[in-house]
Amino acid sequence: IDVVSTNVTFFYREPAHFEVLSTILEGYKAENRNKVRIWCAAASSGEEPWTLAMTAAEHLNLQKTDLKILATDICTTVLKKAIAGQYQENQLEKVPNKLKNKYFHKISSEDGESWSVNDNLRELLLYRKLNLAKFPYPLKSQVNIIFIRNVMIYFKKELRQLIINQMYPMLAPGGYLFLSHSENLLGIDHKLKTVQTAVFRKDSL
Repeated sequence: IDVVSTNVTFFYREPAHFEVLSTILEGYKAENRNKVRIWCAAASSGEEPWTLAMTAAEHLNLQKTDLKILATDICTTVLKKAIAGQYQENQLEKVPNKLKNKYFHKISSEDGESWSVNDNLRELLLYRKLNLAKFPYPLKSQVNIIFIRNVMIYFKKELRQLIINQMYPMLAPGGYLFLSHSENLLGIDHKLKTVQTAVFRKDSL
């Protein structure tokens, strides 16, 4: 699985989605939500879930909101990298300096200097191995936001349909599902409402 997995990723990939996410989270903060749950279903080497964590930390009041982010992937090699949370300078080039200095710190090793995720971000994430093609998924409660980007493009239509069938009831009413800009739900039977390109919402009712 590790050999055939495609794990191209970087921080703030498709930045428009993080602008949408920021608006959603600001709305949650205005509502004084006491709990927010996010699932990053294709975590790869961690750049996307750490970006989700930074965005959430910047746009929620974590003194009042219980935030947890589940990050899953089938590939154990990239999960180990994600959990380690250590990145070279060039890998952080898309992270604003203000956020880099707030959520990372420099470390030295045999490979030279790199940046490591701070504990204030680490405590927000839980990494687990999960095969998206194996049902049912072991989530115990509904989530508010699901990011499943740049992975379903590799699946056949039949599997994409099964994945959406599994994820729909896992989304809380009013919850959001994010695909990548290169993906869509054309030909997939679903009840989600399109918010904008590759962003969908489950009705509140």
